[in-house]
Amino acid sequence: MPRPIYMDCFATTPVSARVRAAMEPYSGGVFANPHALQHGPGQEAAAAVRKAREQVAQAMGASPDEIIFTSGATESNNMVLRGAAKPGAKAGKRRILISAIEHPSVREPAFALRGDGFIVEEIPVVSQGFVKAATLGVMLGCGDDVALVSVMAANNETGVGQDVLEMAELCRGKGVPFHTDAVQALGKLPFDLHLVPASYASFSAHKLYGPKGVGALFMRKSASRLAPLLLGGGQEGGMRAGTVAVSLVAGFGEACAEAMEMRDSEAVRLNALRDEVLQALMESFPGMRLHGCLCDRVPGSLNIGFPGVPAGLLMEMLPEFALSAGSACHSGSDVPSHVLVALGLSPEEAGEALRISPGRMTTEGDMGKLVFALTDAVRQVKGMKRVSP
Repeated sequence: MPRPIYMDCFATTPVSARVRAAMEPYSGGVFANPHALQHGPGQEAAAAVRKAREQVAQAMGASPDEIIFTSGATESNNMVLRGAAKPGAKAGKRRILISAIEHPSVREPAFALRGDGFIVEEIPVVSQGFVKAATLGVMLGCGDDVALVSVMAANNETGVGQDVLEMAELCRGKGVPFHTDAVQALGKLPFDLHLVPASYASFSAHKLYGPKGVGALFMRKSASRLAPLLLGGGQEGGMRAGTVAVSLVAGFGEACAEAMEMRDSEAVRLNALRDEVLQALMESFPGMRLHGCLCDRVPGSLNIGFPGVPAGLLMEMLPEFALSAGSACHSGSDVPSHVLVALGLSPEEAGEALRISPGRMTTEGDMGKLVFALTDAVRQVKGMKRVSP
């Protein structure tokens, strides 16, 4: 059978040809440990890591020495949540504020800290899918009892971006560390840590056409040093023990460089495709719901719902497309999306949500096929007349 047309780039993206080429030398000929600096092969591997660190830093507006390579954003998020808790507790700060739409890799380590006496509070979002900085300001109060605030830069289900600049400035003014999970923003939306005064930020390579298994934690020079999760070596400035995977890191660096070169043109192209799809579907189904506002949204992304039509059923009827009913980390779960419930949807409405996240490989023809197939499937479920080819 032909491979489905892939439109699930929020879950992961294919490794680009340019990234594969950048990784290849370090999967074979240049195999030395980058920490073995006593000989030439080790120095060559170390040079590749240094170049990648510079590429990653440049893409996000950071300094290379503020970048810590990790296995991905899940590890980075855990490093921040758990690492900030210990110094916070010593200073008598036991409140942790996270947005109500955070990824599980932020939510779960935050909630786990309740067992250590921390109080975790969720910052609500408005129905359009974003946090109001004023709401955060009220919850912060004077900030002297808050160990950390964490608000993602762009949501992995709706694609809605957050005003992390204003929130990070608010936290800085009250002396509170601010963390953002910027996985869905890097290389897609304007995101510059020269401007956003975040203390910490998390990233993954596989969301921007890089390899799986590698990511980064940004830790600002002026931020409090985190307590490391992994011990046993002095790698990554003592923040993350273990031999750096040179091939993966080289791929991450190249993915960042390529994404920044393509970001603006891809945003224009994908948004144009999205607008055509949205208009066509709303003309056929005026009652269709759009989840989250279109402003400051990850380019091309849609999260929609057809009343009375479960998303799972739609995907079964559309095997020729790779779509999603929500976050990949909750695939197969009967629990409604906490993100969509936070937006005010009922559990039934959340179960009708279909996530469409196209990417570089998506063509206008692909989107046209999706509109036709989706329209036909929804009409069949609703008992309406089939669409003629």
